[in-house]
Amino acid sequence: MLKQISTLVVAMSLSSFVVAAVTLTTPQEIKVEEINGQPIAKKIFGSDSRQFQLKSGINDLEVSYYQYFEAENGIGAHDIVRSAPVRIKTPLLKDNETYTLALIQAPKTNDQAKAFAKQPVFGLYNNKNELLMTQEGTYQQPRGIINAVFGDQNITRNLNENKVQPKAVYTQNAEFLNQKSDEVQQTTKNALNQLILSWKNANKEDRQKFMLWLAEQAN
Repeated sequence: MLKQISTLVVAMSLSSFVVAAVTLTTPQEIKVEEINGQPIAKKIFGSDSRQFQLKSGINDLEVSYYQYFEAENGIGAHDIVRSAPVRIKTPLLKDNETYTLALIQAPKTNDQAKAFAKQPVFGLYNNKNELLMTQEGTYQQPRGIINAVFGDQNITRNLNENKVQPKAVYTQNAEFLNQKSDEVQQTTKNALNQLILSWKNANKEDRQKFMLWLAEQAN
């Protein structure tokens, strides 16, 4: 009986500490600014990371569209097109799976990019290339080159704070936390009920041994 109670407690305890990574990949044209409120460090030299580790479950992202174009006239001339930050709340992301964040109808020319940057659209795909959701940004006037390179994100947020970002559109392939949460809660409830039943059926000696075992785990 003591072994049965101990096994249940260990299983319930370990379930709280299981952490599995979720991988998110992005193209070069998408800059990930924040993940769950934590800013992503930018490289001064070299390319930024195209893969990110997320937690399983729902994640909050802040991303922007960013693309470099060589100008057709003028040697060495170029243009940088960048959108304002867009917030994305993902559906439920599963342990040990890879997801891709992409641009919906990605622009191919400089003019198309400038129009796209006013209100970019991002799509999240699972490892089967199934679309899970799309998220439009808040409509913005395109930023100039100087602001695109040296602009302060805090200023951008202040300018946008009174504007409402369109709601995300989730597809039938998306899963949500409450579905998983209900399953976890039911599993925990069943385990707890079984633990209570085992305690009630245990004799005095087994209960004393179990209390001693709990005290040892605490130390």
